[in-house]
Amino acid sequence: MANTSEKLTKLKERYKDKALTRSQRQELIQEIISENYRLDKRPVMSICDYHKRRLFAGITAFVSGAAGVISLTLDIKTGFVTGMFALIFAAAALGLLLWCLIPCVTHKIERSDELSEKNEAMANAYTASAVMGIGLIAVMVISVADLRFTVSGKNVFFLAFAAYGLISAIKSFAVLKLETACPDEDEEVNG
Repeated sequence: MANTSEKLTKLKERYKDKALTRSQRQELIQEIISENYRLDKRPVMSICDYHKRRLFAGITAFVSGAAGVISLTLDIKTGFVTGMFALIFAAAALGLLLWCLIPCVTHKIERSDELSEKNEAMANAYTASAVMGIGLIAVMVISVADLRFTVSGKNVFFLAFAAYGLISAIKSFAVLKLETACPDEDEEVNG
């Protein structure tokens, strides 16, 4: 253990050398990242499993944020309906914590190869396009329907939460569709 720690310390000391070129620094950074990854003793989570969890978390965040916006926008004063939205939000937060976040913290994510990095970049492009398209459609619907509404401070939080969930879900969905290495559910069951 001491040798590996010493190796990492030496790599970090070499990185501080001002005489290194940019390409040498980048190579050194990759060595440091590889050494940190090798030293990490947590179990490995596949990229596909990570994005499946992130997709679930995104959908849950979107539904929770949308429920909050709807309850505040409609100015629902009925205790039963408000309590129902609060229960949905609490259940979603608990689901996020237990199923998505805890395994993502207790596991390290599998290292990306070139194809995975390319798929991630393509997923980012698809996500940006989808978000712009959804935004344009929303603006057109609001303009054509001549909808008027005010946005309060409470709504901003829920809108941001819903937007983050939507973006996260779209990106993870795109990565899962692009990744050909992800095993199908049938293949996992049949072994």
